[in-house]
Amino acid sequence: MQCQNVRTVGDLQPGQVLDGRFVLQALIGKGGQGQVYRLRHLEWDRDFALKIPLPKVVQDKRSRELYLKEAESWIRLGVHPNIVRCWFVQPIGELPGLFLDLLSGGSLKSKMDQGAVVPGQWERIIQILLQIVEGLVHAHSKGMVHRDLKPENLMIHGDGRVCITDFGLVKTLGSAELAPTLEGPLPSNSSVTAGAMGTPRYGAPEQWLNPLSVNQTTDLYSLGVIMFELLCGQRPFDPPDLPSTPIQIIERHIGQEPPDPCSLREDIPAGLSGLCVRLLSKQQSQRPPSAEAVLKELSQQLQDLGRQRHQRPSPVPGGERPDLLNNAAASLYSLGKSEKARELLLKGLMLEAGHPQCLYNLVQLDLREGKLTREEALRRLERARADFGVALLHIECGHGREAVDFLRRISEDEKSGYLHRLEGDAAMYAGDFDAAVQSYQKAAQRMPNDLPTRQRQKMAQERTTVADGHVYFPPLGSRHRNRHHRLSVKIALSPHSETLLAMDESEVLGLPLERDGVLRQAKRELYSTPVVWSDAEDEILLLQDRSAFEIWDLNRWQQLARTEGRVIARDVKLSRLLAQTSEGFFLLELAHQRVTPLTFAKGLEISPQTLAAFTYDQNGLGILTSGGRLSALNASFQVVPLSWPPSVDDPAESRQLCLGRDLVAVSYRNSLVRCYNLGERRISAQVELGFLPETLSFDASGQLLVASSPLEHAVLDQDGQTLLRGKGPCSLDSDGKRCLLWREPYLRLYQLNPFRHLRTWEESVAKPILIQVARDGRCTLSQDEEGEYRIWQLDEDYRVFERQLLITQGQSYPELINSYESYLQHYQEALAFKNGGLLYDSYQALRRARSVSGFQQSEEALDLQWKLCSELKREGLEAVWERLYIPDVVSAQFTSDGSRLLLAKADMLELFEISGPRIESKLVICPGYQPVAAHLLKQKGGGDLILLLGLEGDFGYYLVESGEVQFQDRLKTGRISKVQFHGESALIQTVSGQAFTLGLGSGRMSEALPLWERSLKDAFILEDEKALIITHQGYLMACLKKNTTSLNGPAHEDALTSEVTFCADVPDSKVRMLGFQDGGLSWTHQRSGRSLFSFQPTGNPIISAAMNLETALGVCVDNAGEIHLFDLGQGRPLDRFVAHEDGITHLSMTCNGRYFTTRSRSGQFRLWEVSWLLSEKEGRSEVEWFPGSVMGRIGKFFGLG
Repeated sequence: MQCQNVRTVGDLQPGQVLDGRFVLQALIGKGGQGQVYRLRHLEWDRDFALKIPLPKVVQDKRSRELYLKEAESWIRLGVHPNIVRCWFVQPIGELPGLFLDLLSGGSLKSKMDQGAVVPGQWERIIQILLQIVEGLVHAHSKGMVHRDLKPENLMIHGDGRVCITDFGLVKTLGSAELAPTLEGPLPSNSSVTAGAMGTPRYGAPEQWLNPLSVNQTTDLYSLGVIMFELLCGQRPFDPPDLPSTPIQIIERHIGQEPPDPCSLREDIPAGLSGLCVRLLSKQQSQRPPSAEAVLKELSQQLQDLGRQRHQRPSPVPGGERPDLLNNAAASLYSLGKSEKARELLLKGLMLEAGHPQCLYNLVQLDLREGKLTREEALRRLERARADFGVALLHIECGHGREAVDFLRRISEDEKSGYLHRLEGDAAMYAGDFDAAVQSYQKAAQRMPNDLPTRQRQKMAQERTTVADGHVYFPPLGSRHRNRHHRLSVKIALSPHSETLLAMDESEVLGLPLERDGVLRQAKRELYSTPVVWSDAEDEILLLQDRSAFEIWDLNRWQQLARTEGRVIARDVKLSRLLAQTSEGFFLLELAHQRVTPLTFAKGLEISPQTLAAFTYDQNGLGILTSGGRLSALNASFQVVPLSWPPSVDDPAESRQLCLGRDLVAVSYRNSLVRCYNLGERRISAQVELGFLPETLSFDASGQLLVASSPLEHAVLDQDGQTLLRGKGPCSLDSDGKRCLLWREPYLRLYQLNPFRHLRTWEESVAKPILIQVARDGRCTLSQDEEGEYRIWQLDEDYRVFERQLLITQGQSYPELINSYESYLQHYQEALAFKNGGLLYDSYQALRRARSVSGFQQSEEALDLQWKLCSELKREGLEAVWERLYIPDVVSAQFTSDGSRLLLAKADMLELFEISGPRIESKLVICPGYQPVAAHLLKQKGGGDLILLLGLEGDFGYYLVESGEVQFQDRLKTGRISKVQFHGESALIQTVSGQAFTLGLGSGRMSEALPLWERSLKDAFILEDEKALIITHQGYLMACLKKNTTSLNGPAHEDALTSEVTFCADVPDSKVRMLGFQDGGLSWTHQRSGRSLFSFQPTGNPIISAAMNLETALGVCVDNAGEIHLFDLGQGRPLDRFVAHEDGITHLSMTCNGRYFTTRSRSGQFRLWEVSWLLSEKEGRSEVEWFPGSVMGRIGKFFGLG
């Protein structure tokens, strides 16, 4: 059984297989907030505790958001011996399930209730408290406050360790509805603040009085209550002999001083008693300042008892870890938080470029949101050598043979049961049933309880891709194609994908799906007219022709009724129809064979133009009268007006009506669609579609609107924003969850909420005029205007592919400690060798440190390697890592020192600070106009500025510290096409073919540069306030200071091998770089124009180039989107790869050559990091031809430079 069949906690039963990965074993705990199950991860061979909240805990948006936020923080706490690890969150049916460490020792509360922990066991009590505090030290170091510390949330590990659980998943106390322990509303005289969080028996005063003041000392107060209970056998404010309500307990925490523990037990050590009293201080400032301070005191108390010193846990690596960020991202995405998931994945890739799960998951996010093509996605994964991810993507595309090839690259020792099952899936898509059987057998040996493996193995043995009537491995093309020449015949799939229905004015036919012939045939009544539309469900067929509607029994293949009039609304299951006849309006309930006339409230106007629709959830019926009143059908079958809107605009022009979640959409004859938000009483959207939709529907969520006609389609969100539009019709499935449409030349399937691409068939097809998904979802039908129709296998709920993002198994605490200690040992050796001048020994030790799992891209290790790179000659290129990827960027500036990144998007500007793998947003500016370029300006006296230029010439200067605007104006340039910055100037090109200079310090713009009656093609800003102007008639050299141009080229004619496509001056030298149309690169002397060095890295036009002398690295990009890295001294290629499918427009490099950035035509921005293999030879790599090098100085002496 799959997890999508689970609706409530009560649906879960032992033995169920969830998501094909987890076997539910037993219910091990339940309470007022949720239930906990034991389950086994089949792939990892590990047991987990699955905690699922009751629906009431997350029923409203605020509660669900809080739950997810705290779950994310818990995941990012990572590995610690005194914290129950939260591995990931995954939806179980409609509820968020937390997958936790399974601890077998029960809770501290159960130990106390059983008498296993009692007062007087002072050493054991101190040991318990020390372990609790160790967990708090780790949590507080991550900026997390528990807020609900209590013995029930302290679990005992099998080895006796105490572990804190349930981080932040607390109850909410509201003024109207309280937690289960607080029944009824708050008393009017209560001092408790609405919205407070915690458990009354253990919560600190500030949790009830001022929740915003909660901090780490709040957990220390709860620790004090637990400590009091351990020392005295009772809590301080609700002893067993004093029955109390939760509110009374809270009031005592707020207003009463706790009793002295020694007054209850005289043998309590004084130090413990004093610490307990201080922990229970009402004022936060009077409690110990931190968990570290409490740890120190408890450690001393343990020593005072004559015991050995407290041994602290081995330290774990500081900072974020990619594995944890990935799992948090996958969890959030599975629960609909895609943007937050993207943010965490980007952070993970900054920490470890190419991290397999982070990269695969980010690629999937971009794929599903249409920001990446499958070809580009595969290239990114292949470049990172993420063979497993590449195979998964090929399987999702149905490319079995390609998936098999990549899975073969993974060694047998590394293959889990899940991987063997994946091999079987690839073989099934490839049609190799024998190989599939072998792979499934291996999977079954490792996962004997895995239901999907057993089922697919049986299918492979029977040499079929179908089981129980469902297609698990559908083909990439159509199942059948045929043609009929009478376009007046309406065709449709039967509800169960068994036959094809063909209907015209005289008969109804049943046709086989995959061959010619007629299966069933029946005549329509005399004088019937051509069919306008049809619908079918189960054994019922509904026809509407020009004058009447008919109901047919498909089981007996005969007409049951024909009625003059029209059906103006029908529910999804065809169980209820609203019909308009000459006698009025009637509700037909087919299941009950009941016909009920409708009555209309006084004042409602009705006419043949009256519109109606069932609500998106099929529970209600809305009617739009000809007078524009939106009305609803009540239980007495009376149509009554709604209180809002008083009247729909332009009712006479209205064409269609549909009802969503608090939304009403009306389409008009002028192709306008208006959305009315009933909850907020406003028009939420007004969209000009540009076509007249024949169908208008809300999806299953009631939030997305799908409009379709034979010519065009569109998908809109509730605010009227277009998510997708294109040529041809589209069709919703019967559940309203997916949409099938045509994007030339293929059929594509999309999920609607969250909106993402699911699948593309790879058989090209002409633009259809009809697309229909069968009721059972197993097949779909397309028909073009020539009469050709095709049958396609759909069955999306059963299609085999990886639906979830990937979870990282990571390392256990002992594994992580062993790895960290090994890494530290080698890293310290590398530092010692470096300080001792043994540079190559340092590099070798550093390589050993970076070979430890999880530390290949440690920030401190890479920093040390870069320092060695300036002292040892390089041997070759180790890697080029993609550190950062951001789509939809219109302008980017990465400062030469690599510390700041300035990105402009369509409506905003964002400044980031970068330190190693950490990137932090520091400033966001929304200028009110569309940016085209932005630039950071360093000010001598401080107060750095950002210059922002808009597409239409708007510009402004903003303070970096605050984002406050200092000056705004508009340039009289017209629309800007390109901006380049250099020194104190900006070179601006316009759409009209002019070029201007803007002084960055003054904000003054020059007159247009004189072009000598030539047409501008491109321009490049150079050193000494010069610029190369490329026109269609030749080259001009501009002096920006004087605003003049001359008939000079960028170099001597002998150096110009073909048309120049790129030009830049190397800073602090007299060297100019040139790129050419034929793919050549050349370096020339600025003054003489003579060539110093040239070679041809590509056959495509060069768009940009950059170089670094310290590492002798050259980088260039071409218009095909390829990056070329080469040895600057010899022109020898080091690496080349396609980075941007749509071509690269910009390239920049940091001054040390460690990082470079690229940006594509579509706005894809990428940050790359270069890493080198080093040799034993000391010294800097020389570029002999470059002026300033040893050989360059010799050449200059002989007059060759």
